[in-house]
Amino acid sequence: MTHLENSLSSEKKLNKILEIFAINAIIGIEKNMPVQEVADLNKTSCIMFFNMNEVSAEFLVSKWVEKACELGVMKKTGN
Repeated sequence: MTHLENSLSSEKKLNKILEIFAINAIIGIEKNMPVQEVADLNKTSCIMFFNMNEVSAEFLVSKWVEKACELGVMKKTGN
């Protein structure tokens, strides 16, 4: 696989992950779930669907939580 093909593949994978995170956020907001529950759901999704190791999943999800809270999509103490 060339570098370009590898990059495109990684970008597609990241887009799929972010799509799942968005769906989980919508579910979390509708069910008034705390951000930590949504984060746990996202972490599990990364591990199960993308064979990501726990450390990588935790890092990616922590970045998502920071951004989601910064944008006001989720709140650290609630949804």
